[in-house]
Formats: sequence, C-alpha cells, structure tokens
Amino acid sequence: MCCFSNFKGGIKVKKIYILLALVSVIAMTGCSGADKKSDPKPVVSEELSKFPNWVIDPSYEDATAAVGSAIIGNAGLSFARQQAMANARDQLALSIEVKVSTMFKSYVNSVGLGGADGVDAVATSVSKQVASQTLRGSTQKEMAVVDNELYVLVVIPNETLREEAKKTVNTSMANDKAMWQEFKADQGQKELEYAIENMLKD
Repeated sequence: MCCFSNFKGGIKVKKIYILLALVSVIAMTGCSGADKKSDPKPVVSEELSKFPNWVIDPSYEDATAAVGSAIIGNAGLSFARQQAMANARDQLALSIEVKVSTMFKSYVNSVGLGGADGVDAVATSVSKQVASQTLRGSTQKEMAVVDNELYVLVVIPNETLREEAKKTVNTSMANDKAMWQEFKADQGQKELEYAIENMLKD
C-alpha cells in the first residue's frame, strides 16, 4: 500500500508540473503577443518627423540647393544664421564643382577635342571658377529651428549656373588654340549645350 500510495503521489506531482509548464507557455505567448502590439515607433522616424522636408531632401524648383545648419548659441540667432549660410554655401560649392568637373570631362571626351593633355587640371580650374562666380547669386529660401539648431536652405538658379558654365568653358577653351578651333565648330557648341543641360539633371 505504501508503494502504491507513493506511486499515485508521483503521478499527481507530474500532472502538476505539466500543468505549470502549460500555464507558463501560455503566459509567455500572451506577453509576446502584447509586446508586438505595443511596439514603439522607430526612433529614427520620430527624429526625422521633426524636420521640414527640405532639410531631409534639399531641393528647389529650377535651382540647385543645399542645406546648412548651426547651433544657436550665446551669440544669438543672427550669428547662427551666418554660420548656417556659410555651411550651406560650402555644400553648394562642392556639389557644383563635382557637377561641372564631370560635365567638362564628359564634354571633352565626347567631342574629342585636341590639345587636352591637361584635362583634369582644366576641369578643376573650370569647376572652381563656376562655383566661385555662381555662389555670389545664392540666396536663402527657407529657415527652420529644430532642437535649438538653425537650418537654412540656400539655392542658386539653374539658369545662372548654366550661363556661368558656358562662359567659363568658352574662356578656358580660348586659352588653347587647338581646342578653340574645334570648339568653334557647330557640333562642339551643340555638345556643350547638351552637356550643361545634362549636368543639372539628378
């Protein structure tokens, strides 16, 4: 009888363990489901929602644009704006230099201009000149403050950029007689127009 009683008690204990295990599994499953339903929004999305669209994606109709920012410190809003404008213009200059340099090299190669041994040097010179000249016509179009940091959108009209690129390329070509003779051909002029238009397409 003693052994049988122990045997029955053993069965009861096992049943209790099984029930406890089942309850634990159900509880864990329930918690897991609750966690999924109450997942918070990604932190990145919350941060981005603070900013205007033009900060995240700098663009402006018929213009080349860049964003600059600066912390608003003890010197005040006016000083922060100057710093933000300077940063935006630095970004614009880099963007323009890359675009113009790439355009110039592509143009020289497509037309097959002679006397172009120093294409890289000429392309660098042309791109820096265009950036320097066009930045004078840059203007602020938007401004916003997010978490004590000032953001500005600075733009340069694409027409200004096109005209300055044409003028600078013409001047650079004139410094090389072989290049200038071929550049003056009708095909060379058309290729330049096409290259400059294509330069401003993203």
